[in-house]
Amino acid sequence: MRKLKKRTKVILIVFITLISLVAIAAGGMYYVAMKQLDKVKYSPLPKDKKEIGIDENIYTEENEGIKGNYINILLIGIDARHPEDFARCDTMIVATIDKKHKKLKLSSIMRDMVVTMEGRGTMEGLNTDRINQSYGYGGAPLTTKVINENFKTNVQDFVKIDFSGMEKVVDAIGGIEIDVKEAEIPVMNNYIRELSRLQND
Repeated sequence: MRKLKKRTKVILIVFITLISLVAIAAGGMYYVAMKQLDKVKYSPLPKDKKEIGIDENIYTEENEGIKGNYINILLIGIDARHPEDFARCDTMIVATIDKKHKKLKLSSIMRDMVVTMEGRGTMEGLNTDRINQSYGYGGAPLTTKVINENFKTNVQDFVKIDFSGMEKVVDAIGGIEIDVKEAEIPVMNNYIRELSRLQND
């Protein structure tokens, strides 16, 4: 009986120790995560939906049921090498969080697509331009507005990243493996030399 009590006591001590270690690890991860989030610059979009191109009549009787089940976030990758550089969108992806079906959907938008862009354009009064130019004209708010207006979407949040930020993300996840084709090597070497030169400036 004493052996059983002693064994139970040991198991209890081990269990409490493990729980404590997990709690400490979780606390450490939370602290690190919060420290990293402190480095993120938060730039909210205008609260007025009209300012970011959202149609108030986007929901009809037919699709009213989906309202509130989805969250759309615009992921923007810009081609700036330095924060002060003029930038365009190299990448635009709408990340849709489907809360009803618990899925994440990614919709990529072609950067050279010609779209309606009121007050902008390569020709005066034309009001059309390549969609990747929108960021250079008005940053993330204008890019979001142009996407909402042209594709009847309901995007109210965005995440932006540049070359330097992408490098840090790749390093943070331990790197990525890429299958490089023979014909791609010269092009990649040119980019590597360019980025190395910029980092040493």
